[in-house]
Amino acid sequence: MLPCLQVFIVAVLAIIPFVPKHLSSRASRLSFMGTACSSLYSLYALYGRPRAWNLQGIQVYLQTIIATKDFISVIYCLTFVTSHLCLRFALIPILCRSLEHVAKFLRCNFSRSTLYRKYLEDPCVWVESNTTTLSILSSHSEIGLGFLLIVSLLSWQRNIIQTFIACGLRLEGSPIR
Repeated sequence: MLPCLQVFIVAVLAIIPFVPKHLSSRASRLSFMGTACSSLYSLYALYGRPRAWNLQGIQVYLQTIIATKDFISVIYCLTFVTSHLCLRFALIPILCRSLEHVAKFLRCNFSRSTLYRKYLEDPCVWVESNTTTLSILSSHSEIGLGFLLIVSLLSWQRNIIQTFIACGLRLEGSPIR
């Protein structure tokens, strides 16, 4: 859960409008990479590796993990890490997901701490009771991001492959919910 806290802090740093552009773009790439790495680790911890290293074994393994939130999150993050566009808007689903993980982590591990009870209990309870609101915010930001990627096809930095990958992820389901 510590990587989720680091991803949250770096993503907040990337979204703040007063941060210089070069620092913001590096922080956004770092938050995407951190989310991709933590999601890959989560996939490995939950599903391990394929039992057999032949085509059928790998196919069965991929069929079990391809519909999970963590796998879609990895693809989502890798799409924006490799993009030349620096869209701060794409960090909203990452922030929502990491906020939920951090709230669960703090509630499970620090519920008896006086610091937690005094300052963090109310925000954590709010996050855990409003997960639907966070998922709706995440979904709306992903829809807006799809429109931004379609409009970016008309700009001088076009990348049609990344646009179709992101729109395909949106059609299959929310990558970060």
